[in-house]
Amino acid sequence: MNEQKVRKGVIVIARSKDRKYLILKQKKDNSYSCISGGIEDGEDFFDAAVREAKEEVGLDLARGNFKDTSLSISFVSGKGPCEQRVLYLKIDSSVDIKVDNLEISGYEWMTKQEAVRSFKSKPPLP
Repeated sequence: MNEQKVRKGVIVIARSKDRKYLILKQKKDNSYSCISGGIEDGEDFFDAAVREAKEEVGLDLARGNFKDTSLSISFVSGKGPCEQRVLYLKIDSSVDIKVDNLEISGYEWMTKQEAVRSFKSKPPLP
């Protein structure tokens, strides 16, 4: 039996003090998502979160900025089985967000209800 390797990744739920969530607009299909991405060789999910936050929205953060929620989401994508660990990030909504314009075309600060309605697949929002 030929089992496919499970692709590992992270989803970062970024929430401000005023309970708004940082939601990114994907360039390829105009869908909405959180900061997210795959774990590269030699990384753990905290390393991946630091890298993805820098790549996608220009934030220079440390591993200690992220809290592990102990939640994982498993699903099957067009590339095969995936498992993404959910991390939490408290962030000030006045922070300077600089989207990469490669994968991400924009962002919005949304309430929990707005964010859930905007997702095609809904990650848990704490």
